[in-house]
Amino acid sequence: MGAKTMTTHTPGPWYLMPDGQDYYHIFSPNGPVVASMGVKSAGDACLLAAAPDMLAALKAALPKIEASDDWAIGQGLVNQIRAAIAKADLSAVALAKAEGEKS
Repeated sequence: MGAKTMTTHTPGPWYLMPDGQDYYHIFSPNGPVVASMGVKSAGDACLLAAAPDMLAALKAALPKIEASDDWAIGQGLVNQIRAAIAKADLSAVALAKAEGEKS
């Protein structure tokens, strides 16, 4: 079963807004701009903006998949989901720690 972790990123949903100059701004409706970046494609920016929604969906799906008797799902998928959640959570914790060390 997945361990409960504290979210340290700006809560989603995030929205994408291009500035017309090859830059994209990702923002939360309840706060400031989450990120501004120049990316190679709008697809990259869309993927970044969708990250909180995808993380939430994975966290919601994992317990149901783990409890499923459907062997077609397979342990490989469960492990992939766990790894993706851990990567997002650990990256957020590491970044928060690094930001704290800067101040």
